[in-house]
Amino acid sequence: MELAEMNGFKVDQRIWCYTMNGRLIRGIITGFHPHDSLGPAVSVIDESHGCHRTVLLSNCHVTKPSRRAKRS
Repeated sequence: MELAEMNGFKVDQRIWCYTMNGRLIRGIITGFHPHDSLGPAVSVIDESHGCHRTVLLSNCHVTKPSRRAKRS
């Protein structure tokens, strides 16, 4: 059974997140990976590029982070 929600985030929710290389993207959650080797993660569809990405849950935000916000 796939998770529909994790740590307050839900599938089909639009979020802001930092990719592994530090780029801020906006995307829609398509799934969760609670046991990823790097930590809990989410799959998102990157709205600007139309591709799937996996990002750490700790790098996800409901609102756009300020420029001062640091990624994990």
